[in-house]
Amino acid sequence: MHPALSLLLWAFAVLAVQLLSGWALAVLAAGLGIAALGLARQRTMRLLRRSRYLMLAIVVLFACFTPGRRLLAEPGWLPLTAEGVALAALHLGKLLCVITLVAILLERLARPELVLAIATLAAPLAWLGGDPGRLAVRLALVLDLVADRESTDWRHWLESPLPGSYPERIALAQRSMGWRDGVVLLVILLAMGLWQIVNA
Repeated sequence: MHPALSLLLWAFAVLAVQLLSGWALAVLAAGLGIAALGLARQRTMRLLRRSRYLMLAIVVLFACFTPGRRLLAEPGWLPLTAEGVALAALHLGKLLCVITLVAILLERLARPELVLAIATLAAPLAWLGGDPGRLAVRLALVLDLVADRESTDWRHWLESPLPGSYPERIALAQRSMGWRDGVVLLVILLAMGLWQIVNA
């Protein structure tokens, strides 16, 4: 499958997650969690570790600051509400789905393929005077710098890059779509059209 189609399917899955709630969201989050741990365990754990404060903020803000019926009479300083806990679980489940989808995508697509996918999907920008090639080059530079520093402390992001740390030449992958990719793209477009009709 062409990397652009993989990225498009990923985006469609992320959008679809936003429509789910209740048991459907819980089942999907559990399934994606199991799949991500099986396909990209290290990357998933790293993303979850980096998102821990965001997840904590979601739980605290929604569970404690949403008006509603108190869950616990004591202690009085803990203002948990039933509606707040439900909202916290909803948004936390959606966030976990997105994190696991990101982990699977990054494990599925190497950096050159991800750059190719974004450059391919950004091709219509050329009609508006944009430059998809320049976007792809800048993205490749950013991903290279992130990959070089992802195991270091966040304070290294504040440091100026060393002279000569940028590559002199960047090779962008090229790959055309085959007929199978056309069929997949048609199915995606039909699914998106059906989604719009159902949610209209």
